[in-house]
Amino acid sequence: MYKEPSNEVKIAVLEEKLSIYEQMLGRIDLAIEKIGETSYNISQMLAIHTEKIEQCNRTDSIIVTMIEDMKKSSREQHDEMSKLLGMRIENVEKELKTLSQFKWKTVGAFAFIVFLFSTIPLVTPMLTEVKTDVIIEKVKWFYYTMSLIDSKYIGLISSRLSKFSKRNEDNFNFRCPYCGDSQKYKNKARGYIYKYKNDHNFKCHNCGESKSFTNFLKDFDTTLYDQYVMERYKNGLTGRGSNTKNPQFNFQEPIFTKEEKKSEVLIDINLPTISELDINHPARKYIESRKIPKKYHAKLYYCDKFKEWTNSKKHTFNSIEFEESRIIIPLISNGIFFGFQGRSLDKNSQLKYITIILNEDYPKIYGLDSIDHKKIVYVTEGPFDSMFIDNSIAMVGADIDKTFFISNFETNFVIIYDNEKRNKQIVDRIEKIIDLNFPVIVWPPNLPEKDINDMVLSGHDVEKILESNTYSGLEAKVKLSNWKRTWVMELQ
Repeated sequence: MYKEPSNEVKIAVLEEKLSIYEQMLGRIDLAIEKIGETSYNISQMLAIHTEKIEQCNRTDSIIVTMIEDMKKSSREQHDEMSKLLGMRIENVEKELKTLSQFKWKTVGAFAFIVFLFSTIPLVTPMLTEVKTDVIIEKVKWFYYTMSLIDSKYIGLISSRLSKFSKRNEDNFNFRCPYCGDSQKYKNKARGYIYKYKNDHNFKCHNCGESKSFTNFLKDFDTTLYDQYVMERYKNGLTGRGSNTKNPQFNFQEPIFTKEEKKSEVLIDINLPTISELDINHPARKYIESRKIPKKYHAKLYYCDKFKEWTNSKKHTFNSIEFEESRIIIPLISNGIFFGFQGRSLDKNSQLKYITIILNEDYPKIYGLDSIDHKKIVYVTEGPFDSMFIDNSIAMVGADIDKTFFISNFETNFVIIYDNEKRNKQIVDRIEKIIDLNFPVIVWPPNLPEKDINDMVLSGHDVEKILESNTYSGLEAKVKLSNWKRTWVMELQ
């Protein structure tokens, strides 16, 4: 028979269960305590992260303020230099006037003597008057231009010279980039750029390195050196009587083969233009949907059999079995058709753009036939984007053609890359452009569209955006840093 457990047994069972519950509650309390500690640590980390972001923003504000101060200081230095040059020119004018007075007194005395001894007719040749005003103007121009050019390029490299400071009007001090100055005392600066006669020289009082500013710049930055020599050459400040040699131009006469001559013909495309197509044609509808300005519809072409047509210009495809239709964007320079880009109409095409160059002597750039080098020239990533901006060209490839830009150094180029802050390649290219001292567009952080065409389709005033977001030098680096940081914050 079943016997009901005694009270003592029941109490023992209950005590055992209570003991187990107490252990469970103890573990739950411990877990809650750990969760509390973890939550506290996370809140501390978030607070530190927020503080770091605020510090970065404060640092950016300080850097922008420093840039503005540097601009103001540069203007003041320029005014001060102009004033000093004016005083020097006045002194030169006084000396020339004194010499002129002495000369004419001497001429008068000589003429009087000749008159007295007129029996010797050969002693009275006519003396040619020296045009004093012309000499004064030349001296003014020479001193002013030379000092201005040297000061400009000293200013351009100043931010890259450690401990750079301006001692006086023509004396600059910094740590020597050749020997690195003292390795023990980081504040020692014994490199100097100083004015000697009409040029500036470099001298280090630690390693003894001494040379003209021209050769110093050549060692320090070859790109700036080339620009410096060309600027002095344009103003007649190179060659004999100067520390700067004349630049050497090595132009080779092009030799064209018969095949190349055939490709260099005046726009021989033999395809219908977009404007000639029916209004319901897919190519025309595509161009109109992208809102490409109508003035370009007669400059764009439609090709039904792209591979076959391309091979008729230059053998490119070994097989034309899988044909496709494309919009043809011609590359033209001085009326010469030297290449083209084909834009696919198939959304599933693996190659949206195919670029064919018929003559490699020309730069891979669209729009060379319609720009004014005296105005700002905008450089976009793709031909369609360039069609929305006045006086613009486009790279037919992501990298710029350095040879073209160096040979057109007098033109004011502004480089525009797509608004893709998450694309590391584009960010790297923008940084390289800034290092080459080209102005660049750094898009506003709150602008979502990735390229100019998308911005136009969204109703933005693109040219206004470009005008207010063009940067160069240190300011461009600060803006680019902010632009990249917005992407990191978006990920968080």
